[in-house]
Amino acid sequence: TLSKYITSTSKTGTAQVAKWGFTVDADNSKLFGDQYKWKDNTNGSTTDGAGTLTVKADTAGTNLVAPGTSGSMTFSVKGKAEVLAQVEMKVADGYTDIALKLAKDGNNYTYNPVKWTLKKSDKKGESALVTNGTLEDVVNAINGQYKTEGAADTATIAIGTEINDEYTLSWAWAFEGTEVPAGVEGLTSDALDTLLGQGTATEANGYELTYVSTVKFELNISVTQRKN
Repeated sequence: TLSKYITSTSKTGTAQVAKWGFTVDADNSKLFGDQYKWKDNTNGSTTDGAGTLTVKADTAGTNLVAPGTSGSMTFSVKGKAEVLAQVEMKVADGYTDIALKLAKDGNNYTYNPVKWTLKKSDKKGESALVTNGTLEDVVNAINGQYKTEGAADTATIAIGTEINDEYTLSWAWAFEGTEVPAGVEGLTSDALDTLLGQGTATEANGYELTYVSTVKFELNISVTQRKN
């Protein structure tokens, strides 16, 4: 009878790509426009209104803001992954908000007619992060959304942790009745709006004037894999 010793083993290896389920979306198509139409349910003019044309740029494609207009945009960060991740949301430096700056007798005042509102909806519900504030208020709120101690403007997302964050940023320039900065005398909001629209006067009622006639900002959102 033939016989022999045999010692053996057999192994297989199988793996699949770890899931990356995060999505980042933004829609700014209704934020600003080169024309605005009256929209009854907002009691004002918007880029997607269907009523009377109230504002139209001389040059097509040149976005405008004016008393009685408003706009909005949405952006979101959603999903989960089978890897460690990091989310960052930040408004870049260099943003500007519509403003008329007044100086008199050593005192400085700023008139910001465009009022900004930022709302957030997540698994806990909806909350107002900024209500009728300045663009600076919005920037501070956005830049503070995702933070990890020791790592400014970023937050670590644990493996398998799902986020479902939706944001709505809106602005409105009231047709009339905007609050005049405390301490400014002899100038109504209508007068200040008119000065902004003309943009040429260097003095009014004894106040030296400086204009910021452009609103702009750059919003950057990213979700990246962390190695540790």
